[in-house]
Parts: sequence; C-alpha cells; structure tokens
Amino acid sequence: MYSMELIKEILIKHLQESLQANISIDMGADLEKAIQSTSVIALNQIKMILDDDTLSDFMCIEHIIQVFERIGSGIDNRHDVG
Repeated sequence: MYSMELIKEILIKHLQESLQANISIDMGADLEKAIQSTSVIALNQIKMILDDDTLSDFMCIEHIIQVFERIGSGIDNRHDVG
C-alpha cells in the first residue's frame, strides 16, 4: 500500500516545478507518471546508498533523508538539523 502522505508530497513538488516552468499538466497521466518515475528514481538512489560499503549506518540514514528531501518529503522528526 502506498503512503498517501508521500504521494501528496511528490504531487505537490511536481505541480510546483511545473508551475514554475510554465508547463501544462495533464492531471491524470502526467501526475501518475510523475509519481511512478519519482518513486523508482528514489528507490534506486536508496538502494545505491545501502549498497555503498564505504558509508557508516549514520551516513546511510543521512543520505536516505536527503533522497526524501529531494522528492519533497522531509523527514523532520528523524533528522537532527541543529
């Protein structure tokens, strides 16, 4: 099952980027495609991070948090920002 909150965050980021670039959006096909491609890219990045034996567990988590931030989904309650 998908996290509806994560989907909402991906859609918001996609819509914001499209509006900033003045790109028209097909609300059905474009948004579904954006969710799928963003999800696959993020999963691939997370897999690459986890496969990197040079990273400590802490750094893996930091890099994974950055992946979520790039797709518009902050992990504020798990991230020590200060």
